[in-house]
Order: sequence, then structure tokens, then C-alpha cells
Amino acid sequence: MNTRRFRTIIMEAFRIVNRNWQLVFVQLASLFVSFVSFFVIVGTPIAVAFIIFGLDLTDMLRQQNIAEAIKGSTSLFGKYFGIALVIMLSLIFYFVFNIMLWIFTIGGTVGIIKDYVVGGIKQFSLKQFYWDGRKFFFSMLIFTTVIGLIFTVIAFVLGFMGSSAYNVSSSAADSGNKMLIFLSTFLYLLLISAGILLIVASMALIVFGIASMVFNRMKAVETIKATTSYLYKNPSAILFYGLLIFGYAAVVFLAVLIGSPFTAIPFIGTIIAFPYQITLYMVQAYMNLVMFAAAFIYFRETGYEMPAAMDDLSEIYVHQTDTSSEQDDQQSQAPDQRDDQA
Repeated sequence: MNTRRFRTIIMEAFRIVNRNWQLVFVQLASLFVSFVSFFVIVGTPIAVAFIIFGLDLTDMLRQQNIAEAIKGSTSLFGKYFGIALVIMLSLIFYFVFNIMLWIFTIGGTVGIIKDYVVGGIKQFSLKQFYWDGRKFFFSMLIFTTVIGLIFTVIAFVLGFMGSSAYNVSSSAADSGNKMLIFLSTFLYLLLISAGILLIVASMALIVFGIASMVFNRMKAVETIKATTSYLYKNPSAILFYGLLIFGYAAVVFLAVLIGSPFTAIPFIGTIIAFPYQITLYMVQAYMNLVMFAAAFIYFRETGYEMPAAMDDLSEIYVHQTDTSSEQDDQQSQAPDQRDDQA
């Protein structure tokens, strides 16, 4: 696809997100639930610890050095091991809850966007959002778990490669050999470029994998195989998603650049700091939706069979269609029964 086609897809993505502006506030509501859940899930055990056991953690801050503070915290955990265990479990439960909330929100979001992309639904529905979030929850949970493991391996490889390249570059600089310095610098830049490409390709695998899952209703392992094959046959998809990432970063950077000087103003900055953070998050949520919509449109154009879309969309309206058809049959049979009685 050429640049003009890229521009057309992005403009269509903006139109879809503008029609579904409620999704931005759904993302904001999800953030609010995540924020409140921290105080409910994590803050409650800590408050119980302070009230019941009379803990005074400020004593650790009065230590004169870090070693004494660590020693004080160790003795505190040894004395109150039970409550420390409760706090650790509450933190684990908090992270699990937020992961499930994030997966449910993403599932409902991509379900709504997919229906708009294939032309099935023309109006946002919170009931439809809940239905899509529940429908895609387990498949996305397995998919994100597998992708998370892949990302962990990729991060380890990139860290090892970056550390090795830095050590080679430092050794070359210490030796003073210009040719060796040039080769080591070239290798370092090459590894950085390869790392960036690998990160973009991995993120494209996630987004187009989600598209393949919600469009074609595949399982997690099948989705990874199909998406890998799709990206291999359509390398321009990686380039397209790289452009989306660049556009997202440019918009967010511009929003930060515009708003940051106002927050630095004495007194006024304190007042507008919270609304500014909310506005910045809404801009980020909006651009995330645009990226999802653009990737889904691109996938619709290059890797999706439309007949499957009609079968999938029929699930949404099958109940209404069956109900209306039954009513029509009853109305058509009513005159015949009157004639027989006559």
C-alpha cells in the first residue's frame, strides 16, 4: 500500500473513533477503577495493620543511613510476618485484578471497533461492550500471557546484546584504534536499529494478533502462527504500525510540551495539574483507539475474509431476527386458523 492509502486508513480510523467517543470515557473509567482498587485492595490491609498492631513505619525513616533503615524493616517484617504476608498477597491480588480489568476493557474496546470496521454496528452500546469484553476475555488472557513470555525473552536478548555492544564500544574507545572505534560504533548503532525493529515487530504482532483473534475467532496458539505468517507475507504492516507509533509519540509529546509550562506556574500550576493529567490521559486513550482502529482497517484490507465477518456479526442480531420471524409466522398463521374455524 502507498502513502495515500495509509492516509486514507488513518482518516477512516479517526472517523470510527469519533463515532465511538464513549470508548475514551470507558478507558478513563477503567483507570479510575484501577486507582480506587489500590486503596481498597492494598490500602485496607495496611490500615488494619496500623490500627490493630499499632505499627509506626515512620521510625524506619528516622534511621541515619540506608543500612539501618533496611535492618529496621527486616526486624519489622520478622515481628509482624503475618500482616506482611497479607500485604504481599493483597499486592498480588491487586495486580491480578488490574490485569483482568485491562484485558476485559481491551476485549470490549476491540470488539466494538471491529464491529464498526466490518460495518456491523453503527451506534455505541455499553451492553455490546460488556458482551464483547466477556466473549474475548479468556482468549485474550491466554494470548497476552504467551506474548508476555515472548516479550520477556526479547527483552533479555536485547539487554544482553546492548550490554555486549556497550562493552565492545568502551573497549574500543580505551584502545584508541580509530578503525576499531568505527566498527564498534557501527555495530552498536546496528544493534540499536535491530532492537527498535524487533520491538516494533513485536508490538505489531500483538496488535495484528488481536485483530486476527477478534476477526477470525482463533485460539491463542493459532493466532500467533497466523499473525506471524501474515506479517511475513505483508511486511508493510510492520512499517504501517511503526508509522502509527511515531504519530502516537509525536501527538503525546506535543501535548506534554504544550501543557507542561502551565503546570510549572506557581499556584496556578497546582490547580491545573490534576485536570491536565486527566486531559493527557484522554489524549493517550484517544490515540490508542485510533491506532487500534487503523490496524484493524489495515487488517481488513489485507488479511481478512469478509464472509466470516457476516457470520460473526449474525451472532449479535440472531436473537432479534429469530424473535421477529416468529412473530411474523404467528401473524401469518392467524388468518388461516380463523378460516378453518369458519
